[in-house]
Amino acid sequence: IREDYTSNSGRQLPIEEKVKLVSDIDNTIGLLGLPMRMKGFVIPEYIREDKSEKGILMYDFLSQSALTEANDNTVKVLVTKDGMPLLVINTLDIDEDCTVKSIAYAFLQILVKYWLSPYCVLWDLTSFDNIELFKECLSFLEAIVSPKYWEHFKRVYMLNTSPAFFEGFKAMELTPTMCI
Repeated sequence: IREDYTSNSGRQLPIEEKVKLVSDIDNTIGLLGLPMRMKGFVIPEYIREDKSEKGILMYDFLSQSALTEANDNTVKVLVTKDGMPLLVINTLDIDEDCTVKSIAYAFLQILVKYWLSPYCVLWDLTSFDNIELFKECLSFLEAIVSPKYWEHFKRVYMLNTSPAFFEGFKAMELTPTMCI
């Protein structure tokens, strides 16, 4: 079609034929609809090359989870006053049937873009009091993520904690990497 339309073979298409050709192309594209958005998460090279025990675990987890549906609204990125990325985990956007692995995947697919430089985390815990899910998520992340990736972590903010969640959080035995 493009060759016929743009060829300089000396043959001129009448305007009616050009309009019909463009109209046919437009109709065909309209029938096909918008292309499916390809969701892809490319695992960074430094994770693929990390041959430590936790590096292999994290690579396997990210590879297996890449084909699953992750809630894109759970984690967003803002910027702090001092210019550091602020990863915001919005617990209102966590589905009722959400698993620890799906939360961890949503968090990690954003975090891996930022954790080679200083960053902060904000947990928006509005209407969230599932301390067990929170503990399991932190424990899972601690189990698969090498401590070297937490070196640039600077601050954590916890917003709108419920009294029940706050009491459960105070009772947790936190390791340094679980403070994310």
